Amino acid sequence: MRDVKTNTWAIVAAAGSGVRFGAAAGKQFVQIQGMSLLQRTLRSLEGCPDLQGMVVVVPPDRVAVLHGRPGLRVVAGGERRTDSVRAGFAALPDDCNLVLVHDGVRPGVTPELVRRVIEVAWSDGACVPVLRVNDTVKAVDAAGRVVRTLEREPLRLVQTPQGFRREVLRQAYAWADENGGPGFTDDAALVEASSQRVTVVAGEEENIKVTVPGDLVRLGLLAPRVGHGYDVHRLEPGRKLILGGVEIEHDRGLLGHSDGDAALHALCDALLGAAGLPDIGRQFPDTDPKYAGVASLDLLREAAALVRRAGWRASSADLTLVAERPRLAGHLPRMAKGIAKVLEVEPEAVGVKATTEEGLGFTGQGEGIAAHAMVVLVPAWEAAHG
Repeated sequence: MRDVKTNTWAIVAAAGSGVRFGAAAGKQFVQIQGMSLLQRTLRSLEGCPDLQGMVVVVPPDRVAVLHGRPGLRVVAGGERRTDSVRAGFAALPDDCNLVLVHDGVRPGVTPELVRRVIEVAWSDGACVPVLRVNDTVKAVDAAGRVVRTLEREPLRLVQTPQGFRREVLRQAYAWADENGGPGFTDDAALVEASSQRVTVVAGEEENIKVTVPGDLVRLGLLAPRVGHGYDVHRLEPGRKLILGGVEIEHDRGLLGHSDGDAALHALCDALLGAAGLPDIGRQFPDTDPKYAGVASLDLLREAAALVRRAGWRASSADLTLVAERPRLAGHLPRMAKGIAKVLEVEPEAVGVKATTEEGLGFTGQGEGIAAHAMVVLVPAWEAAHG
């Protein structure tokens, strides 16, 4: 960095409730693919070589959870954002001379943006990254009527990290103490109110603050995955025919270590494959006595649980059964209903259909039954306590 001698620490503000997001424990702790939004933000900041350390401000009941993570100081926040940042400020080391304040739910922050903010904050005292306003902006009254249309050219959308020389931020808080200032939505507003100058630099479109679930889509964290599974089992006398979790009257059944349900085995593989997990043969090996004769609906339930623990859940599934005999059409709705229950989706989200191969091949000759399965997974975001 050009002629900049700083010991820069970041205060990560993550003590809010995130009411608009709808997560009971706070959006910063929402788990997506096994990692919370706060963890993603910290990982991004840890990749910034210009930062010497971080103070993370969280709700009081979360301090013990994060305590002990290498390179972090963890403190409890207050009722307002300014109270929380004050708590983080108090935990900074004595030799810190430049402070960044960053939202705990902006995981898209980049080293380049951090460096730009540091450079200008060090030279000018205070700096915020901003974006231009592209849409027309109108002021409205309490009744929802337009009061006036604002000139958008001088307007900017403010992001974080916001950078300050340590003394600038200290003086701003001292001014607030003396003047009984109100709560501020960001620290730059506090610095401005104390009559200190703030300079802007270009922000980044990808540096999104997660406010509602739709923001996860913009960050690419809710992109779906698709999995395909295929299985085939031989028909043998003396066995029950179980297909799609339904017992079907027939003179032969599917041979297998479990109940031989080729449809559900294909679906298990589709689920596991989409989640990047080992296939059904490795999850439930036919060398393990505990799976001898097991109902494949139970295997499907276990596979779905493994997928959810990996941070995913089924959104929809589609199966095609290939069998010359018996006729399966009358059994398909029951199959779809049972599968939907295990996957915890609406019955309409599961498609099950049957076809023949016109007498061709082993299925056409009635020697076995084959199944193809497709599944769509979406991230299973949920508030976690760790």
